[in-house]
Amino acid sequence: MDLQQLSKRASSGVKSGLAEVHLITCPCTYYHYLCDDIDDRGWGCGYRSLQCLCSWAVSQTNREEGESERGTATSENTREPATTDDRGHSGTVRETCVSVSSVPGVKVWRVPSLREIQETLVKIGDKPPGFVGSRDWIGSFEACLVLDHLFSVACKIVHVSSGAEVVNHVEMLAQHFDSVGSPVMIGGDVDGSSKTLAGVLVDLNEPSATRFLIADPHYTTGGNSSKGDTVSGTSCEDAVLLSDRGMRWHGLEIFQTASFYNFCLPQPLTTLQPTEP
Repeated sequence: MDLQQLSKRASSGVKSGLAEVHLITCPCTYYHYLCDDIDDRGWGCGYRSLQCLCSWAVSQTNREEGESERGTATSENTREPATTDDRGHSGTVRETCVSVSSVPGVKVWRVPSLREIQETLVKIGDKPPGFVGSRDWIGSFEACLVLDHLFSVACKIVHVSSGAEVVNHVEMLAQHFDSVGSPVMIGGDVDGSSKTLAGVLVDLNEPSATRFLIADPHYTTGGNSSKGDTVSGTSCEDAVLLSDRGMRWHGLEIFQTASFYNFCLPQPLTTLQPTEP
């Protein structure tokens, strides 16, 4: 499911008065429990939120590849797989998420599977070998590491000490959606349920009335929604998801006062020099 289209549908009619709506502006896919036939209920929410962020990175990287093929980009801004250093780090996108397209010389990037995410964290030394195949949770910090290693996407981690303090960061979130346009991953400690943020509604008169558009990675109804092409904003599947409240607006009460939160904000893709093998 196209998260950008879902965000537009979910936001239809919510703006009123001095309220401003700020949404993701780039194509990406909504990932949630069971969406690829893997039963990750109870442990996979962080992975699903990360996959959504990866899908944004994929859409941006594939767009760059397409521009390069059409002659609008030079070899200096074509993103190529690179050799790694002795720690497994790379300055460009990794072979893990690349496949060859039908067009000679053009590569198509893809979203990593749950297992590939785990393998990546082990490869870069963040997790022990036994992490692969486990049901261990991941949070925003791990998401940052994976995006950097697989797609060379830097992330800004914003630590909020309490759910009561989230309201003080709404302007920053609005600016992120307006400038970068990617979804945001939210992880916490007491509140260990990862969340995918797709937009904010800011009330200029009453900051406490701010609302957050959450694409819930715990959603289970609707079957296999991450495969295939993006769907139109009028699809029956979209309507089911919205009616089931897999994606909906929440108030500040969704953030617990006793929990801290880490917001993972992907940054714009940078121009990278190809690395010689």
